[in-house]
Amino acid sequence: MSDWVHSVALLASTLLFSPVLLSQQSIPNGADALAGLWGTEQIIAAMVGGELTLDGRVSPWRASLEGFTVPVEHTGNTVIFTLPYNQGEFRGQFTANPKRIQGHWIQPASINPYQQRYASPVVLSEITPEIWRGTVVPLQYRISFYISIQRAEDGRLTAFIRNPEANFFSGRTYGVELNGDTFTLSHPSVPEQGTYDAQSDRLLIPLLNSYPPLAFTRRKENEAIGFFPRTAPEKNKYVYRRPISESDGWSTASLSDVGMDARKVEEFVEEILNAAPSPEKAVNIQSLLIARHGKLVVEEYFYGFDKERPHDMRSAGSGSSRNRPRSRSQNQPANTRIRIVCEVRATGQRR
Repeated sequence: MSDWVHSVALLASTLLFSPVLLSQQSIPNGADALAGLWGTEQIIAAMVGGELTLDGRVSPWRASLEGFTVPVEHTGNTVIFTLPYNQGEFRGQFTANPKRIQGHWIQPASINPYQQRYASPVVLSEITPEIWRGTVVPLQYRISFYISIQRAEDGRLTAFIRNPEANFFSGRTYGVELNGDTFTLSHPSVPEQGTYDAQSDRLLIPLLNSYPPLAFTRRKENEAIGFFPRTAPEKNKYVYRRPISESDGWSTASLSDVGMDARKVEEFVEEILNAAPSPEKAVNIQSLLIARHGKLVVEEYFYGFDKERPHDMRSAGSGSSRNRPRSRSQNQPANTRIRIVCEVRATGQRR
């Protein structure tokens, strides 16, 4: 079975069996029932993960993972195996310690925007002679959409869609129509159609191409984590705070420690926090990190992102390693966490 069929089946089961959160507020009648903010968040779990065991007592070696048992290619310090049906592959190498194998689990591509393969770090430790074991923790595919329906100045119901993961549907303003239970986002070239279930007060719209319709429920500001920069904004103006020191290889410092004006940074962050969601000129800054003199001095996240949530960077991170050694091999270990660093320029030189 192909990976996209697995994704369809899992998404369908999620939508069919997940509990419905009904709005506690009264529901108006007619087309006015659609006015407001609607949202849906989905986590499409990878089909393969969990405990991985390599058994080197037999020839060829065998790998066991999620019910699969497959042969392992062991050449020198390299260990490689691939699951059938393109369900993923492991690439690893023995470290200086022969009791330890360090590598990556490479999961297959999935739905848009996760159409690339993703690699997650895996460490296997010897639990008994010639048997190594570790845990595969694949990337969980997250996708969310928000529909804002409001009356325009001319009285028409209009809408726009926000998708923080990939910015799908950006720049489009839709008309809103309700004919019986048929809900339509009208657009000259790319209309979207679904249904409105008045009993459960849900919109059901197939925004993911041929995948099952997504169930949208009403959202208040503190329930729309990907629509607003922050769901619980500070009551007063943003106040700069030095990043927390963690065991991730980064030293931290305050802006004043490195000779930077905190007021300028505070003004910039406030612009992000105060940006009103709109179909045009949307502010899509999900994280802001600044390093100066080799120290992390600003670390802020927005629209539901945090330091543990991977960003689909594509080529955006190619410049972040400009002053760092490049990987020599696809099997060479990489950092488990990558922070994109903004270069701060002063007196015409990089710092």
